[in-house]
Amino acid sequence: MFKKTLLVTIIAVAAAGSAFADGFYVGAGIGGSNLNEKLTAADVDNIYNDGASDMGKLGFLGSIFGGYTFNFSNQMNLGLEVFGNATNAKASDSDYQGTMSMKQRYQYGIRALPGYQITQDSDLHAIVGFIRGNFRLTDSGLVQSGVDSTFNASGYELGFGAGTNVAKNINVRADVIYNDYQTKTVNTTAGDSYKNQLHSWDGLLSVAYKFG
Repeated sequence: MFKKTLLVTIIAVAAAGSAFADGFYVGAGIGGSNLNEKLTAADVDNIYNDGASDMGKLGFLGSIFGGYTFNFSNQMNLGLEVFGNATNAKASDSDYQGTMSMKQRYQYGIRALPGYQITQDSDLHAIVGFIRGNFRLTDSGLVQSGVDSTFNASGYELGFGAGTNVAKNINVRADVIYNDYQTKTVNTTAGDSYKNQLHSWDGLLSVAYKFG
């Protein structure tokens, strides 16, 4: 009885490993992004003088990605992928003087997804990566009128997710990702400056096709 049980267990583990074997994959996803900005202004003659403002708002997120999965054992996997995201996530604040807004237009980067296979068709994974985002800053008078700037900011991302096979070579996955960008300083035409600390929370539901 014990030998039969052991044999069944070995066959089940081997079958589980085959579901996430080595191979290339591509995919696309949709979701939401919550962009947050902490504005710290110094030497600007208004209500934000030597102060700070937190701004945040949820926006749309669309993603495409491609990568390769390495299978190290029957349960352990590692995915390496590149990605590009389009988003309209926007952080803004306003008062009687005017409105300041920070809009993220796109993101791209590379990430690693170490994973653990919990069943033959499903896995849990962590996310660690490098990200670069493009931002558009506009100000109609909240800090200083006419401050418009487009810039890129790099950072890191951390997250977690889960995936499951729904058909042969088709995998559906859900991810939650935190992005932290480097602080950017914007100089005004009047010689003043303020710092923008940016981070975002992204949620994605994706479908991937695995070759082979």
